[in-house]
Amino acid sequence: MTANLQVFVPGTLEVEDPADFSLRQSYTKLLQPELVAQGRAKGTFEAYSTALKKWEEFQPLSPAVAQIKDIHATAWRDAMLEAGFSPATVRKYWRHITAIFGELIQREIISRPPRCRLPRSRPKLPRLATHVELDALYDACRAATWPAIADTGVAPSLLWRTFLVLAYNYGPRTRDLWRLPAAGVDWDRELIRFVAAKTSKLQGLPFNETVRLHLVKIRQPREHIFWPTGGNAQFYREWAKINASAGLSAPLECRDLRETAASNYEAISPGVGSWILGHGPKGITAQFYLNPTPQVLGAVQQLPQPPSFLHGPSDGCRQRRLF
Repeated sequence: MTANLQVFVPGTLEVEDPADFSLRQSYTKLLQPELVAQGRAKGTFEAYSTALKKWEEFQPLSPAVAQIKDIHATAWRDAMLEAGFSPATVRKYWRHITAIFGELIQREIISRPPRCRLPRSRPKLPRLATHVELDALYDACRAATWPAIADTGVAPSLLWRTFLVLAYNYGPRTRDLWRLPAAGVDWDRELIRFVAAKTSKLQGLPFNETVRLHLVKIRQPREHIFWPTGGNAQFYREWAKINASAGLSAPLECRDLRETAASNYEAISPGVGSWILGHGPKGITAQFYLNPTPQVLGAVQQLPQPPSFLHGPSDGCRQRRLF
């Protein structure tokens, strides 16, 4: 048998050409490692991942980055708008996508990014939830059937009422609140502690009496305060069911509760709303200062509570004082 002899010739090995990468490959091989090295927040990676999914979903051709032209970007924009995405959402996803193109320009893989005329964002005044609306939602939590009491040891209505109370009092981002670990409730110091997924900011939010009484009612030996799942679909289905049962003229979104909290706290003490909502820190002191200031403590105690939060729902429950 004659052995085959392979001769190595320099320059003949196949080398990956970044110009042939898909947009996702460009992100995972070029941009993501730098973001990891910078210690960027988890929310940053989630934002890029979601934008890439939307690019692949609404630009099915997915050409190599060197072949992406203005026409591809325009087709993606139109497909997103036709699917019912708001101009603000389209602009948000495009901002993340263009960051990847910017990385490719710096590396001289492409000479210029694809361009498209973005739709104008429609101005939106914050919707502030009234006490009447919050009372209706609090009552409507009786319609909740998930998460099941067999899983949590707590009636779904109590879990959702506590969620509503915390969302109104602190305005956290929805995923931060629904995924709040049980260890995040410091019963000794009466603080709620968590690291915001989007900003990586460490939060320490003081109880008031309304919050404390609700948390006590759902206190159980389990990993999380609520019942997070892998995705968000089940959460939003149940939230929609509660809104429908409340009979509001327009459903309240979780973001509306965050905007309500910000506005209420700014009215009580200017500057407190930004701190409580955990906006990105400005400066070393803000970044590492966890303990609430006297202004925050006072504002949390002064926040007006809807009647149902204090006296219970009007749905025939025996425990009229709180639940």
